[in-house]
Amino acid sequence: FAIMQGGRALVSRFPLLYKNLSSLQRGFGVTMLVAGIAIFTGWDRQVQTFLLQTFPSYGAGLTAIENRPEVQDALDARSGSASGVAFASSSAPGSATNQEGTLSLDLTGADPLSRTSGSWFNSPPLTLDSLRGSVVMVDFWTYSCINCQRTLPWINAWYARYAKDGLVVVGVHTPEFAFEREAKNLRRAMDELGVAHPVVQDNDFGIWNAFSNRYWPSHYIFDRDGDLVSSHFGEGAYEETENTIRRLLGVSPDAERATPPSAIAKSPERNPETYLGSARSERLASADPGKNIEWKLPLRLGRYEWALEGSWEQDAEYVEAGPSGVLDLDFRAREVFVVASLPDGSTGTLKVTVEGKASFWSAANPIIKEIVVDKDSLYTLFSAEKSTKGILRIHASPGVRLHAFTFS
Repeated sequence: FAIMQGGRALVSRFPLLYKNLSSLQRGFGVTMLVAGIAIFTGWDRQVQTFLLQTFPSYGAGLTAIENRPEVQDALDARSGSASGVAFASSSAPGSATNQEGTLSLDLTGADPLSRTSGSWFNSPPLTLDSLRGSVVMVDFWTYSCINCQRTLPWINAWYARYAKDGLVVVGVHTPEFAFEREAKNLRRAMDELGVAHPVVQDNDFGIWNAFSNRYWPSHYIFDRDGDLVSSHFGEGAYEETENTIRRLLGVSPDAERATPPSAIAKSPERNPETYLGSARSERLASADPGKNIEWKLPLRLGRYEWALEGSWEQDAEYVEAGPSGVLDLDFRAREVFVVASLPDGSTGTLKVTVEGKASFWSAANPIIKEIVVDKDSLYTLFSAEKSTKGILRIHASPGVRLHAFTFS
């Protein structure tokens, strides 16, 4: 009512507007109709994607406020990181960082490793105080995170090589998704990933918050006196980290080094990590259909966008397929992974088709792959020898839950 009265008052002050009032009304009506069509078909997202690609600084002003440190702190508090629900990135933004020297970390009060009621694996409960005299690496990870899975072979190699020299690795498993809280799932994942060092469940984020940690993976290295001397967030810097371990242990420069895993090739361009649950979903090109209405695909997908078709239920952490669930994803990557789960230990399938511009592809002969989802874990949807772009389509059987896409 107030807007209506204000509009009338404004028009009455300008005779030219009042004289052409009917034309203005028709113009606004057409504008609203076009806007509705754009939202329904996904054109609005395509325009936004075009602007961001053509003018990279376009979005800077949109995010300038939310990127301020004080705003980030407030968002962290409201998002629940202090209460056990973390909305952190799976890897540190930008290039990985490595800091060395005596670092400042407030670890007053109860020993950080004791700030959890979770189970310990491969070891009785440990504390930083009880580990004085050893060089200690505290590694934050979660088993369905592809960044963590790429880092683990190096950590396993360091533990195998330097444990006899006094290195203790403590893996702090802080879950990103609800199914990662289950001890049996973590034990299975540790066996599959070859994790032999001590691991503690941090389901309540007590240790995470004691370190003020924000990323998976992250590690912190303490010297024999219990002082924190090095930290690293994200993948990479493996040689530097091993050099720090060797120096703190006093290993001879001529002594054998850990056997590194095979190098992992990465695409020069790849999609950002993409969450599918409503709490963190981005680049979803399908309009929300509301209750009891099937999702529809847009006419086309913009760069990195994904869309749903058929019956899906979107939860905060995942999308769950109904009887006719289809998902399309525009990707640029060498490999595409998805975190998938199923309720109540059931099994399901993902039928994957990929169409792209490579010479061996055609609309009549796409790549087809069928994946059996029989555990809550990370699955490989697509893998190629070099960077590829295309449209990946998933036909999911009813009940399959898809949490996030990751890429390499």
